[in-house]
Amino acid sequence: MIRINKRKLLKLLKSRIFAVAVAAIVSIACGLYISSYSGAVEVFINGESTGYVKSEVEFNELKSAAKDMIYNNDFDESALTCKGVYVKKSVLKADKTDTAEIVAVTGDYEQVTALFVDDKLTAFAKTEAEMDSMLSDLVKHYEVEGRKFKAYANNVEKKTIYANLNSIDSLAKTSEEFIEGKAGVGILVTTYTEYEESIAFKTETSYDSSKYDSYSVTTQNGVKGVKKVFANITYLNGEKQETEIVKTEVLKQPVNKKVTKGSKSSAAQSFKDKINIVPSPDRLLMIFPLEITNNIRITSYWGDGRNHKGMDLASPKGTKIYAAADGKVIFSGTKSGYGKCVIIEHYDGKTKTLYAHASALKVNQGDKIKAGDVVALVGSTGRSTGNHLHFEVRISDTPVNPIKYIGLQ
Repeated sequence: MIRINKRKLLKLLKSRIFAVAVAAIVSIACGLYISSYSGAVEVFINGESTGYVKSEVEFNELKSAAKDMIYNNDFDESALTCKGVYVKKSVLKADKTDTAEIVAVTGDYEQVTALFVDDKLTAFAKTEAEMDSMLSDLVKHYEVEGRKFKAYANNVEKKTIYANLNSIDSLAKTSEEFIEGKAGVGILVTTYTEYEESIAFKTETSYDSSKYDSYSVTTQNGVKGVKKVFANITYLNGEKQETEIVKTEVLKQPVNKKVTKGSKSSAAQSFKDKINIVPSPDRLLMIFPLEITNNIRITSYWGDGRNHKGMDLASPKGTKIYAAADGKVIFSGTKSGYGKCVIIEHYDGKTKTLYAHASALKVNQGDKIKAGDVVALVGSTGRSTGNHLHFEVRISDTPVNPIKYIGLQ
């Protein structure tokens, strides 16, 4: 039978409990100490510690943000370094590095309010209040004669940046330079206005079947109307851009013009309808040799049972006779039987045209003429029984039927 000494057992148990308690206290103390520290990244600018950030990712984000804040990205990245450390969380919180601190230390920069117009830096001010004041002065410059600010014509944005003032000194920085346009800001202003404007009249046409189509008579003169216009007018930097019509009121209705025209086909038009000049490689292209009037008619054809060498076109005295094609005048004078006449030699080298019985000649021998030039006026000189044009076409000096040359075949 084993005998237990109660005194020794109690002493042993007490020593064991104490040891466990001490170990627990030490363990808790160590845990508390370690939990008060945190992994971090210490930031150095030009080799000097400037504070901490939580991680290298945050350090890189900080560096990128600092670069973006500096005008023209004029930032020396090599001046900014880091290393991993363990620091008390309270120190990390109290000594955390920010973008402004990096910018302030790494170069000779000043914080300014920058103005970006369509994403381009055009102006700066020391403070945002100064920038607002310059923009306000610019708007007031164009708010004249009752015009009110509508909007900026550009995408205008204010940003806080850091810059070396010497590098941006050429940018707009005064109200005067803004007004001169140096900042490139477009100011849209609008004004409400009322004015009178004329209303155009229309022309009403009626037709009289008993009158020829050359007939036209105004039976009522047109009179313009008047309307009142209410509009918003927009100006860009003082220059008028557009007018938005809000409404109109008619003050006076226009009076339409009335015209009566003849619808009966004239003799001249009927004659024109008969002309159909078709180009052909075997003959010279000509135009109709006579001014077409309501009194024109063919009185004699080529041959005509009496060896007629051309065709006769009756028309009033003084009607214009045209050169049928380009050429040179080889005769302009009086010929027996033909009276006053013109003969033209054409440039194909074989064709000649003759225009006879004229009342007056308009060209001289040797003149170079174009198709459509007036060479004479209709008359009744020579062997003639009335005012008409005797027209001949000669090929190698032999008369041929002219009718197909002038489109009447």
